[in-house]
Amino acid sequence: MDRVTRLLMIIYRDLTVVLAPSDNSQASLLRAQVRLLELFLTRGKASDEDRRILARNCRVDAKKGESFQPATGRYVGLAARFFEFQVTPPVSSPDLRALQRKLGTLLRKHPELKSDQSDYIEREIMSALERED
Repeated sequence: MDRVTRLLMIIYRDLTVVLAPSDNSQASLLRAQVRLLELFLTRGKASDEDRRILARNCRVDAKKGESFQPATGRYVGLAARFFEFQVTPPVSSPDLRALQRKLGTLLRKHPELKSDQSDYIEREIMSALERED
């Protein structure tokens, strides 16, 4: 594990300790964003079951966080759904296309959410759809 990843994991652990007892929409959204970060950091390292649970919890927190920042909450929820798809094959093309459409629409309406992270997710969805065709 490189230094940046180790540092992010330390920050992640600290944030989860601080956020765990909080039960409001802002804390839920931040918790979802932290879980999404963990999903990115543990690609190829954590078990599918651990990632499935993490993605599901991320989606639940993102949904609660939508009342604080609707667009960000929806983005985090869609990103978590992508990671759920990765660990629960087979995923149907219609499900992937629906995710691609929802994510694309959200990012066009809210360009401030566009990032390397969202670009990665869009590329991976396209790649999965190409493999199915």
